[in-house]
Amino acid sequence: MILRVPDYYEEFHCIADRCTDSCCIGWEIDIDQDTYEFYRGVGGEMGQRLALHMYDTEDDEHSFRLAEHGRCPFLNASNLCDICIHLGEEALSEVCTEYPRFSLYCENVLQKCLSLSCEEVGRILFSRTDPVKIVDYEMSMDSYEGEAVEPDEVGTEAADEDASFPGRELAHAQDGVVTILQRRSMPILRRIRQALAYAGKVQNWLCEESGDACPKWDDSCEYEVSPAIEKMLQDSYGQYDFRFSVFDQMEVLGEEWSRQKALLQNTYTNQNYETMVEQYRDSGDYRENDYEQLMVYFVFRYAMNSCWDYNFYSKIVMATEFTLMLRDMDALRFFENGGHFALSDRIDLARIFSKEVEHSQENVALAEEEFSFLFP
Repeated sequence: MILRVPDYYEEFHCIADRCTDSCCIGWEIDIDQDTYEFYRGVGGEMGQRLALHMYDTEDDEHSFRLAEHGRCPFLNASNLCDICIHLGEEALSEVCTEYPRFSLYCENVLQKCLSLSCEEVGRILFSRTDPVKIVDYEMSMDSYEGEAVEPDEVGTEAADEDASFPGRELAHAQDGVVTILQRRSMPILRRIRQALAYAGKVQNWLCEESGDACPKWDDSCEYEVSPAIEKMLQDSYGQYDFRFSVFDQMEVLGEEWSRQKALLQNTYTNQNYETMVEQYRDSGDYRENDYEQLMVYFVFRYAMNSCWDYNFYSKIVMATEFTLMLRDMDALRFFENGGHFALSDRIDLARIFSKEVEHSQENVALAEEEFSFLFP
């Protein structure tokens, strides 16, 4: 099996009480069965607290009753976890130890990523200037059952030796998209055009089921793009309005997103949208590197999901629309700040977007379905 992670994966460490948006506030805190059984056996005052706050959900799972303002009942006044303090980190529920990590299995590939809903992940990603590398490791099938994986790094050629469809092939296609997005000799929108064109070729290959190898990206070629793609990438109010209408249909998970939507809805018009985006893009605070990193993040987060539905192209379209929506939010923040956009704004808006969109399977599914009309 291959383990795939971004090269900054091991840099992440929870900053606990230094976090300004604690994941222990405002989130449902599920308790996996093994941890639940352990908690039931804890004695003393801590055992009483655990018993008091645990409850069974409607679907026969287990969770904690949240305290005032949506705080975990074990988050103390110093914003530190009492369970971790009194019982040790190993006593935490799986959801607490895993977040902001997300795992995806696809045949012979295990992919792990970090979510931008965590501000520390955003700080790590957007503080770097080098392109993100996706690193492959060889691991045994049972390695992931433990706490830590200590695999030996292998190169792409070694990984190819026992390649089988669809896991390894889709991983190569994902790598092809990332390679295009990181061709910094070209403007980012041109890179996105080429990435979408290549994704269309991958999609056609998936649909053909010919048994041939997945098409590889050829950097000596300039693939043609469809009129629909050209239209989607235009900085027009009509494209923004369509994008916004999709996000406006989504389930609202937090007040921050409600405020962000209201700002977008009350600010952008047919008369000012293009001018505002252009002024932000022409400013010294606009960084194309941010949008490369966002596109690569979304591609890595979603492209391998096509292992299950064979809709590779729609995942890349969705990544594009997610990135463009964040750019719309960035331009608005730029004007809110009186013509300034800082790293803290970049991290904050990515966090707000990810918490609202990426932590709801229904919201992601809706986005992919609504954007899927753009056929290759």
